[in-house]
Amino acid sequence: MTLKDKGNSFYQSGHWSEAERFYTAGLREHGLSPEAKVVLLCNRSATLLKLGRAKDALQDARQALNLLPGGHAKSSFRAAQALEAMQDPRAAVVSLRECLSRQPGSDPAKALLRRLQAQLSVQCQAPGADELRRAACVTPPTGWDWRYMPSQDGCSQNLMLMLHGLGDSPEPYASLAQSLKIPQTDFLAIRGPLAVPFTENGRCWYDAFDADFEILTASSAGKQRIAGLESVCTSLRALIVRHLFEKGAWHPSQCHVLGFSQGGTVALELTRLLEPGLGLGSCVAVSAGLLPEWLHAHSKSTEVPRERSEQGEGVSRVMLTYDPCDHVVPEREVLATKAYLESRPGRYEVQARPFSGRGHKFWASREEGLAIVEFWSQALSWRPPGSVSDADSTFVEIRPGTLQDLGPNAWHGPL
Repeated sequence: MTLKDKGNSFYQSGHWSEAERFYTAGLREHGLSPEAKVVLLCNRSATLLKLGRAKDALQDARQALNLLPGGHAKSSFRAAQALEAMQDPRAAVVSLRECLSRQPGSDPAKALLRRLQAQLSVQCQAPGADELRRAACVTPPTGWDWRYMPSQDGCSQNLMLMLHGLGDSPEPYASLAQSLKIPQTDFLAIRGPLAVPFTENGRCWYDAFDADFEILTASSAGKQRIAGLESVCTSLRALIVRHLFEKGAWHPSQCHVLGFSQGGTVALELTRLLEPGLGLGSCVAVSAGLLPEWLHAHSKSTEVPRERSEQGEGVSRVMLTYDPCDHVVPEREVLATKAYLESRPGRYEVQARPFSGRGHKFWASREEGLAIVEFWSQALSWRPPGSVSDADSTFVEIRPGTLQDLGPNAWHGPL
């Protein structure tokens, strides 16, 4: 029986000190391969955790990772366990993500991630959370570009993600955010990842043109638009969960999304993609719907109903605004989107509001603007002065004089 085997035997019988002694003796043997050392270090790390020595356990896990530059799932998992024991859930999540990137099917790692996210949810309401939130928004992570506007009252309780339309940029949305003065709400106007040819700084979220630069439609796109939409939404989901939530103290339920046209389609798909427990607080999609080719493929799918609390916990509120005579996104596509979302049991509360005469434009009337703000007054959370408890959160009160003109004058960019 090898020293490692003896250590394993003592570990399985609950004799942690004896197990540590044999693992340590095994590490002192000459001629060990890096792989053999990694196994012994991982086993000793687990033993040290049992002995309540989290700092030493973390040291062993990190030493094991240094021996294998390509990474090692179990070593990352041991590091995450040690960091959790040291009450550092944010660092633990980083190590756990490394583990899951190499072993995505690990049930223990998934269970630990759920537990860590529950801890982070509590920390999202702790003192100092506002500073973490603003710090996460100041500098975009690699691959993203945005314009950040912190709340004008200094309280970062909600985060509004703004997604522009095809061929546009985030700058006009940033101007709109500054004019709105929504209480306790930070704004993040995000730039689409793809450049639109033959435009001045125009961006888009997924492929919208064929090889002849003709607009793709539901009949001509095949699966191209669906694939592009799924790709960008997967990236946005990672941005929300891994950067804003796990590093920046923004719980997804505190994140709300406003999108126009193609950006509205992204907003809706992102709302659909985020799973229960990590769902967005609300979604406003202007002149937009889910892709009709995707709806056609999924119109007959079914979902098992899930329980829903009396307060609507985990339910995302969705508002669709549109012109019944819009020829770019027809009314039938908007209403088909509403019907699909309403058919998902316990997932969404949906309203569709028509505004005639504006065509395919964004926020083109005071009436539409007031309707959206009224929707936000029910969807955004409100933190009373001096309170950091989620139990005290009710809703945002839009007081007279806190909003400037909500008509066309509030919009300075291309429509």
